[in-house]
Amino acid sequence: AENAVTFMIWLSSSDLGSSKAFVASYNARYGAIPGDLAARGYATIEVLKAVLSRAEDYQSSTLQHEFEHIKDHSTILGSLTFDEAGDAVYDPIVAQVKDNEFSVLE
Repeated sequence: AENAVTFMIWLSSSDLGSSKAFVASYNARYGAIPGDLAARGYATIEVLKAVLSRAEDYQSSTLQHEFEHIKDHSTILGSLTFDEAGDAVYDPIVAQVKDNEFSVLE
């Protein structure tokens, strides 16, 4: 698969400070570099924490309203916004396989 190109949500080699801190913390605790699913789970909890901290109550309509107001929220995946349909909008990473590792395609 050398030189194959793909889109990714996150790479453990991300230059984002919050991502570097996540990788270091995860590695210290589990002795391994986190995978994509661990990063997605962590980012999900980051967003949920923001929603819950702003909500007046935990009724579904209140939480939905708060999710609708997530705009340019900083996560380990980068900036995240929810659009009118409730879909996450973010900048994917274009990655290429070099020496059997994914790296950001520049």
